[in-house]
Amino acid sequence: MNGMFRPIAAWAAALLLVTSCGSDDGDGGAATSAPAEGVKVPVVVDTDLALDDILALLYVASSPEVDLLAVTVTGTGEVICPVGAQRARALLAAIDVTDVPVACGDRSPLSGDREFPLTWRTLASRAYDLELPDVAAPAGTPDAVTLLTETINSSAQPVTLLTLGPLTDVAQALRSDPTIADRLARIVMMGGAVAVDGNVVPEGSDTAIPVEWNFYIDPEADAAVLASGVPITLVGLDATNGVPMTEDVQYLLNGNVGTPAIALAGAALNNYVPTYLWDPLAAISAIEPTLVPSHEATIAVDIEGDDAGRTFADPAGTAVLVADPPADPTAVIGHWVRVLAGLGPDEPLGEPKQPPLVGYVNVGFDGTTCTATAPTELPVGTVLVTVDDPSDLGFAAIVSHIVEGVTWEEVMAYALAHPGEQPPMVDDFEIVTATRTDGTLTSPAPVELQPGLYGVVCTTVDGAFYRGTSFTVTG
Repeated sequence: MNGMFRPIAAWAAALLLVTSCGSDDGDGGAATSAPAEGVKVPVVVDTDLALDDILALLYVASSPEVDLLAVTVTGTGEVICPVGAQRARALLAAIDVTDVPVACGDRSPLSGDREFPLTWRTLASRAYDLELPDVAAPAGTPDAVTLLTETINSSAQPVTLLTLGPLTDVAQALRSDPTIADRLARIVMMGGAVAVDGNVVPEGSDTAIPVEWNFYIDPEADAAVLASGVPITLVGLDATNGVPMTEDVQYLLNGNVGTPAIALAGAALNNYVPTYLWDPLAAISAIEPTLVPSHEATIAVDIEGDDAGRTFADPAGTAVLVADPPADPTAVIGHWVRVLAGLGPDEPLGEPKQPPLVGYVNVGFDGTTCTATAPTELPVGTVLVTVDDPSDLGFAAIVSHIVEGVTWEEVMAYALAHPGEQPPMVDDFEIVTATRTDGTLTSPAPVELQPGLYGVVCTTVDGAFYRGTSFTVTG
């Protein structure tokens, strides 16, 4: 879990966007080798059940290569415990996986008081509005640390531990029973940013610090796990920046629906979209490491100061494998979709299925007035949004989906009263511009619509915004 789906920085300052996980010559030891044919990999997943965690967990639970032993939910991540454990059970039950124990961890990091933004935590705790079954917690459910240690110790084979959130649970388990380090084949973690920019933007700032979100939350835990002696593969932003989550991925999912897992993944991406394939790439690295190249490096982590959680190359650090951007992102995406769809490696994927084009939205701005022309009512599908900026004023159009039961007037009233803040009643949006491509869709751009109320505003580089119009999507 990386902690960001879409660039949700200041909604009303959309042009000031900020973002929120190669082998050299093939040598990498056991960590780079695929499992022997016919042998399942025993895996434990420690997750904070953000959106990309859900996509990764669906993949792991669907993989015929995996023996999923347990799922632990870190309370210091995006989902709020204990509801996180209930959501994880429900997600697994939705794909008919009912025999995997689930437990929640502590809600406080080993030190400090860092946490994810409340908006993100609320969405994760709502399971991103997925329709999931009600699943009761079994009696006598242990906490995450107990489940981790007992599961690892009782496994007949060394366990691969896949971590998709802050490392609090794992650090506590290693402290509780250091001998589990000898029972772990390796830890594959989504986290860190070694040679690329970080993605944590502290509250009140417009500039990212050189830290990735998972490592930002609990730096003391990061350092403890790195020092554990367990073989580690670090799938950080260095690798995940090379696998963007584009609309083409959604279309590929739509064209291959045939299992509950891929249907759930598609439904999740219809509601919210992560910017990159963060956690799924870490999961793929754990199960099919030949698809994710890596190189050996010695890494250290800062544990104090504003940049605590920063990962950096240090000759005195811990020897790990650092994942590189995949040479063939399309192959990585195809593998992920095949597993979700229940297809074998040699079975062809279905053709991508794009929602039908149902209309056009044209947006213009003359410096004072935002003109957004759109039908008052549209069916579910794709609209083509065109931004007209003949004077090169530098503005963007924000096409926002509004939470059910809220009016467009209420959204605008909130935005006026809270400049620079994304209104909580906006649960999804696309930014279309004629002049930029970093984090935005360049005009003309297709925007997929889901049922409900939409509104369009124009926003300028200084954060000012101007009301356009609203329209309703039926279906």
